[in-house]
Amino acid sequence: MGKQMAELATIDQLTSAQEIIKKDFKEKLAEKIEPLKSALAKDNMAFQIEYAYLHQKRAEALVEIYGNLQKLHAVMIHWTAPIQLIHSDAKKESEDRLNAASKAIEEFGNYYHLNKLLLQKPLCEYIEAIFNDYSSKHWDFGYRKFRIDSKQLSPEDHAAFSKELRKISSEIMDKLPPKLEEIEEYCRKILKVEDSDSID
Repeated sequence: MGKQMAELATIDQLTSAQEIIKKDFKEKLAEKIEPLKSALAKDNMAFQIEYAYLHQKRAEALVEIYGNLQKLHAVMIHWTAPIQLIHSDAKKESEDRLNAASKAIEEFGNYYHLNKLLLQKPLCEYIEAIFNDYSSKHWDFGYRKFRIDSKQLSPEDHAAFSKELRKISSEIMDKLPPKLEEIEEYCRKILKVEDSDSID
């Protein structure tokens, strides 16, 4: 019986020692882990702040690029419209429309190229394709209009150039708006503008 009591005391002592060691180990582990948890929380917060800032900059750039693209479209429609309302001076008004279109091309290109780094590559490729389309139509329309206005074309060339002007105008009014709508939808997804955000 004494031997059994000694074994029980030894088991109690071992259990007690084991509990002390566990407690000591947990305390030391907690001392080591707390600074790591704190550093991780700090890094996580810094990452979230950087991500929020990047998302904000990206959203601002996206809204500006989309707005500039819409302005470019409106100016190009105004410039290439087959029928132009004349207020007082047809030549000056035509030059004003050309200058407005040229300025819109330049402003869009400048802003886009400075900010495209913030956008996904597929969106950039799509925007660049549309911008190149506007740029080439701007150049083609301007060249043909200049040649027609110079009054140095044969009747056949005049007819061909006039037909090209109408074609460019039609493409700007009919073929480019669906592409702009696709960009609009893509932008809405990036900005997380949901259909449930409706007014009703």
